[in-house]
Amino acid sequence: MNTYIGFHQGQYGDLFICLTAARVVKSLDPSCRLIYGINKKCEDVAEVFNLSEDIDEVVIWEGYDDWPTENDKLKLEGLKLKYGDVKLFKPMPKHLIPDWYNYWHQTEEFCLMHSLPRPPKELQDFKLNHPKVEQGDYICISPYTSFGRAKNLTEGMIEEVKGFCNSNDLELIQLGGSDDPCISGIEKFSGTYYESLIKMLGSKALVSADTGMVWAASAFSHPSLVFYSTKFYPNSSTSENWTPRNKNQISIESDYISNINASVSEYLQKTIHGRTYSKEQQDLFAKKIIGEHGFFLDIGCRTPVEENNTKLLELSGWSGILFDIDKTFVDQCNKQRSNSSFCVDVTSQDFIEILKKNGCPKVVDYISMDVDDASIQCLENFLGAGFSFRCMTFEHTWDLHNPETENCVQESRDLLELFGYKILFKDVTLAHSEHIGKPFEDWWINPELLNTTLEPKEGMTHKDIINFIYP
Repeated sequence: MNTYIGFHQGQYGDLFICLTAARVVKSLDPSCRLIYGINKKCEDVAEVFNLSEDIDEVVIWEGYDDWPTENDKLKLEGLKLKYGDVKLFKPMPKHLIPDWYNYWHQTEEFCLMHSLPRPPKELQDFKLNHPKVEQGDYICISPYTSFGRAKNLTEGMIEEVKGFCNSNDLELIQLGGSDDPCISGIEKFSGTYYESLIKMLGSKALVSADTGMVWAASAFSHPSLVFYSTKFYPNSSTSENWTPRNKNQISIESDYISNINASVSEYLQKTIHGRTYSKEQQDLFAKKIIGEHGFFLDIGCRTPVEENNTKLLELSGWSGILFDIDKTFVDQCNKQRSNSSFCVDVTSQDFIEILKKNGCPKVVDYISMDVDDASIQCLENFLGAGFSFRCMTFEHTWDLHNPETENCVQESRDLLELFGYKILFKDVTLAHSEHIGKPFEDWWINPELLNTTLEPKEGMTHKDIINFIYP
């Protein structure tokens, strides 16, 4: 059995980033023994690495820039006596090029620094087994870094987080080093880095500057709202390559932290309640009704990611098919989405043939329909071909500039009720854009295919929907 000792024994965040390197080593040599190297100044986090399926043992080094000290040499000799020949990764390697962040992700950089192969994207989102933690009604904030104002949250951001917590009956707990300033009026947690990490995992979300705790949160896919300065590294235009791949992290960036102009409260709401790509939480509605797995049809998908009703479902493991009459959108979706997209007239027989040839089940779990004046013909085409659905979000009004125009409101209701469907949420109203408060959709269910006791509601606002999704 080969024994490896590594990797980068730098800051706390570096230790988590190198979990990708650990995964790469184990993928290359599955039966090997991997001893994880940690510097003494970070040993209070060592316990967390027992949660890794790749790490067999942890060694604490005494030296940092002056590695190895005499004690480190003795420790290394002891490991050689115990395990025989060991392969040692240099504990403090240098960056390959100064501006690595303009070319590849930080997890890739750390692998390359150790002469390991570049990791595929799925290994860049490193994972630890989740420990048992007590969940609480609080948010953790880590506003200060060792790099000072260039990375720290502004006082205005901190005050917005405090205001959000006050409005939502949530406690706010500060995490950070003993030298960090204390935020007025809130508790500053006192404990080891590992204890702080456990405290963070019990929170609704972490709000943070670009700290090591962000990388720790990523190891557990913990909901995080993180703010970045792109100018922290010279000549960089984005922080993407030093941002964790955490799918539950929302990242906000600008050239300087002080120039970030974003609603902290709005983004914190999204962080806590789960990322939504939809404009009005249609994706969260579908997950609430159906669950984590299903089949979708995105009819009138438009963009592949933002304001898209099925991107989140796809990330959750759903499969499906996307359609749009605009080939530009379809091409974008085929490049950025894992499910197939088609440019077709959804009122035609070609649409039905695509469904049949691409594995569409007779009962579709969720349909997002937004095809304006083609909506009724599309419904007739779909239902007439013997297909059905469990739930659907249906845009019945698209000409919002004309208050006298009802588009296909009544016609769609007559047709769907004829086929046995029931409106669950009638006249869902817009919460964004210039048309705030205007009804634009009905959200339908098939009572025969869904075991539900939910009662129909009318005029559902954004707040009503959030309360339904997160009672």
